[in-house]
Amino acid sequence: MKAVRVLVDTGSVSTLVSKELVDRLRLNILPLNMANSFLVSANGTALEVIGKAEILINISGLQIPITARVVPVRHVSHQFILGQTS
Repeated sequence: MKAVRVLVDTGSVSTLVSKELVDRLRLNILPLNMANSFLVSANGTALEVIGKAEILINISGLQIPITARVVPVRHVSHQFILGQTS
C-alpha cells in the first residue's frame, strides 16, 4: 500500500488519475468505450481520457474499490482527483 495525496472534488462527475501515477503504482490501464474518450473540464477545455484503472482506496481503514479515468498528466492539476462516482 502506498500513500497518495488526493484532491476531493465533489463538483467533479468523474474520478481522475494521471497516467504518471498509474505507472508509478504499476496499475493496469483498461480500455474505454470510444464515446468516453474525452471529458470537459471545469474551465471548458477537453480532457483526453486514455483508459480506466481499478483502484482500491483506503480512508481511515475503510477500503473502497473505485474506477478512475486515466488522463495525461498535462491535463490535471493533481495526480488524483476523487470525484463523484455512480
